[in-house]
Amino acid sequence: MRKTNTSKIRFYENNKLVYFILISFSFLLYGNSISHSYSVDDELVTNTDRQIHPLVDQGLSAIPEIFTSHYAQNTEQTYEYRPVVITTFAIEKSLFGSSDNWVHISHFIQVLLYGLLGLIIFSLLNQVFNKEKTALCFLMVLIFMSLPVHTEVVNSLKNRDELLSLIFSLLAFSQAFKFADQKRLLSLVWSGLFFLLALMSKKTALPFLAIIPIGLYFFRSLNLKNIGFVFLSLGLARILFAAFKIGLVDETKLRTFSTLENPLFGQDFMSRVPSFFYSIYWYFKSALSHWDFHFYYGFGALPQVNYSHPMFFLSLVFVIGLLCFLSYGIVKKKNMGLNFGIIFFILSIFGACNLLFPMVGIVAERLVFTASLGIVIALTFLINGAKDKSWGKGIILPNIVMLYLGINTFLVIQRNPDWKNRITLFQKDTENSFPSAKSQAVYGQELQFLINQEWLTPSGQDIDMFNRILKAQEAYQLSLKTYPNYPKIENNLAYLYSMYYQEHTKAIEITKKLLKQNPSYREARENQLSATLKVFTTWCKLPHDLNDLRWKADQEPTPTNQAEFSLIQQFEERGKAVLSKGMNPGAINTLVSFAQGIELINPTLANLKPPFSETVNKQLNILYSGTRPSYNILDTFRIALAENFSHPLSNREFQETKNKLRDICIREAHTFDQMHQGRWALDLVDNYFIEAKDYEGIIAIHKEQIKNGRGTSKDYIQIGNAYLNLGDKEKSKKALKLGLESLKKSKESSAKKEIEALNKFIESIDKQ
Repeated sequence: MRKTNTSKIRFYENNKLVYFILISFSFLLYGNSISHSYSVDDELVTNTDRQIHPLVDQGLSAIPEIFTSHYAQNTEQTYEYRPVVITTFAIEKSLFGSSDNWVHISHFIQVLLYGLLGLIIFSLLNQVFNKEKTALCFLMVLIFMSLPVHTEVVNSLKNRDELLSLIFSLLAFSQAFKFADQKRLLSLVWSGLFFLLALMSKKTALPFLAIIPIGLYFFRSLNLKNIGFVFLSLGLARILFAAFKIGLVDETKLRTFSTLENPLFGQDFMSRVPSFFYSIYWYFKSALSHWDFHFYYGFGALPQVNYSHPMFFLSLVFVIGLLCFLSYGIVKKKNMGLNFGIIFFILSIFGACNLLFPMVGIVAERLVFTASLGIVIALTFLINGAKDKSWGKGIILPNIVMLYLGINTFLVIQRNPDWKNRITLFQKDTENSFPSAKSQAVYGQELQFLINQEWLTPSGQDIDMFNRILKAQEAYQLSLKTYPNYPKIENNLAYLYSMYYQEHTKAIEITKKLLKQNPSYREARENQLSATLKVFTTWCKLPHDLNDLRWKADQEPTPTNQAEFSLIQQFEERGKAVLSKGMNPGAINTLVSFAQGIELINPTLANLKPPFSETVNKQLNILYSGTRPSYNILDTFRIALAENFSHPLSNREFQETKNKLRDICIREAHTFDQMHQGRWALDLVDNYFIEAKDYEGIIAIHKEQIKNGRGTSKDYIQIGNAYLNLGDKEKSKKALKLGLESLKKSKESSAKKEIEALNKFIESIDKQ
């Protein structure tokens, strides 16, 4: 037996060392992603900081249900069937507890799976080439793992499906080669089983139904009969996958798609052809060199390529050239590895290129994940062929390869922090006014979510919250610039204007347009009613004393400072909440920060001399020092703004306008409740009227409820209280007694206590 000369063994021939290097390379590339939190769409596959996945949350006990359910669904749609992915997260839930505990473990597993994928690719390629090209196989894996376009798949927990799909597909490939080499039928069974698991991870595995038999044809001298056995094994797995979906999965709700996601939705086959060629070109280019990263490529992100677009001709020439090169190699039986790589790429990416059906998002970095392996195989064989050429000899070619790996590694490590959480990703990927309407919309929505959360918890960092408000507005406007007919984002923008800017007129203008297009748009009608009520309450709180403000009579009302009045009113409400626990330096700092934020969104208050926040700071500190008695520091601002009305109001005009606004509020509330079957809107109006101390309005809405046969004891009691505030004791007692009679008929357990309290209250009226 010949003794092996171990001194000549290269490091890449030592499998244990190679595996260590590849796992280490995976952590070098993506180790800085382990500390990340959740990001876009992670809630579809696991518990997150915002949403519980109903199946994952049950842990191991849910596995039977997982295999009979879509991987995600909501009230509007269901998603694909990917039980293997959900199962991995259910296992994590059972092992590691709450989502806060396991999010970093999930990211660690992503990196580990990526390293495992590298090992499987290396092992498979050695198997394919019978260990005759080990160095080349090692280089292929390094190049593949370093590709920056893979950052989405590894950083996104949602995209674990891509990782698992490719892992199981390659394991199926490996078992098919075992059958070819050893003729063991058990290998066929394993091949089919792994392919089934690949499909149950994600349908991107489907091209392997053709890739595996073609690979056997290229690299093994199998007859058609044996290739047919392999194809039959894979085909049975495909049929079984379909049976699982049809027989076990509820298909009652299907996902709907729109032009917003891809302008090709609704276009015929021939109209999609130019985009098909452009998509192939885009994926090929992006796999090899990608640095312009985006989490979503929707409407506006890429050129809409038609038959006259220059990119169509460039892409067409590229694809035809690729096919000609492939055909020449197959006919001449040359460069089989290179040819297989090209075939691998074309088959893997074909379904994602918008020809047979449009994709969600036009293109996506994750969709080239599997296909990029084919490109790497082709590229590596191209490099291997070039090393024997005159220009490829020496250190030039190796240095080029090392430089390529180095650049890729740098881009990957630099990209990873963008995926730290949702806001870091959306903010980075929408920079420089990126024209994807959906991307800008999602960024704005994430900002709005954070704003809503911060609004509930006053802090000394409110200036940051107002900066988010400005950015959300900008994101929504950029989205609408690209895709003007976007009702959800228009309504969100109206909400921003009404809730934070206090520019209710702008909000009403937007919602009126939306309701004209779709009268049943509930959210828009809510926004419109809320904005109208805010206009009303602000109006009710306007100073309108002729003597104090020297307003002139008989002129048209034109309140040019409505937003400023509303912001001051908003600041007052904030002040009550912050100061409810006492006046102290921390509370003062919190309110000054809020005032500085208001100045960011309202130049009028910022341009006061001195600025709004400066005066607030000074006056609050005077109050805190006790040098002056308690007073409302905002009255000065209200008077100053009132004097700046371009046309002052008389008391008569003030009351007439108030009556008109009240009628509009009541009318819109009735419309809402009639359309949506309830009394939510009228209850909301009641709350606003109470805040505005508009007792006539309170009486009007509750009388209307009684007239329509929907009156309760609450309506009579509210009317009684309103009359009492107006000084009419007789009408107050009459209404309250009717409320008392209604309560006596009530079967609610609390009615007895309410009756006793109301009786005492009625008796106390005469004593007032």
